[in-house]
Formats: sequence, C-alpha cells, structure tokens
Amino acid sequence: MKFSKGFLQTAALMVMLAELPEHTYLKSGELSHAMGVSHTYLQKTAKKLKDAGLIKAEASKNGGYALNHAIDEITFYDLFQAVESPEAFASGYDLTGIRNMFISPALTEHYVQITGNIFKDAENALKNSLKSHKLSEIVPLDQQGEILQINWPAQLAQSQEERPNE
Repeated sequence: MKFSKGFLQTAALMVMLAELPEHTYLKSGELSHAMGVSHTYLQKTAKKLKDAGLIKAEASKNGGYALNHAIDEITFYDLFQAVESPEAFASGYDLTGIRNMFISPALTEHYVQITGNIFKDAENALKNSLKSHKLSEIVPLDQQGEILQINWPAQLAQSQEERPNE
C-alpha cells in the first residue's frame, strides 16, 4: 500500500492555506500554479476538502480558499478520508493463491480468515496512526512559535512579475 500523490498534495495544499494571514484567501489558480498541478485537478481536490468541511470557499473578487478549522483540529486521517476512496484498504484482494494451496475447504477458510484479519489489523493500525497526527505537525512556525505567515497571493504575484514570459 502506498499513499496516493493526491493525498500527499492535499497535505501541501493544507499547509499553504494554514500559512495565510487571517482573512486572506487563496484562489484555485494561485494554488495550482504554486503547487505545479493542473487547475482542474486542484479544483476537484478542493471540492472534496470543502465537502468534508476542512476548507471554506469564498466566491468574491478577493475570495478563494481558506482553512475551516484550526491546524491542531485537523488530522491526517481527516485529509485521507476527504480525498481517498472510502473503500476499506483490506477489501477486494484476491486470495486465490491461498485458496488453491489447501485441499481441505475447512483449512482454506481458516487461513483465508486469518489473512483477512491480518489485513484488517494493518488497516486499523494505519488509520489510528493517521488519527494521532495533526496538520499542526507539518506547518512551519516562526521564531515566536506562531504559524509562519505567508501572503501567498502577493508572493505568487511577485514571482510572476520576476518571470513575465511564463
């Protein structure tokens, strides 16, 4: 099992939103440019995060996206649930190899059950680990221990001025 690229990009997106000064929003185009992902892809991810209640969207000239909760209230499991498939990790696996290695149906079902339980235990361990870690763990802090504030809209506008031919 590995985390999807989308899940990892979601964590980066959330950090960028956490760094925004209060009452500042980041537009989807700005986010997609800064992250180097397609605008359409970013909008789909943002919709999932909005639907999950993790971010808010403001439709106005100065609007865009912002966090909807404090960074110490958002777990990695919240992000995972928002953007990954709701299907259990330990479902849909093919146990043909296990089924074919036993002649006895009783033995087959016994070991298939054990294998399924191992997979379910692994899934629960991963979920519990994701639940125990907060977004606040990866948001940079300044020298005073406060969230490092970055005015991303201004920063991105400045970088565009420095590279006008892109």
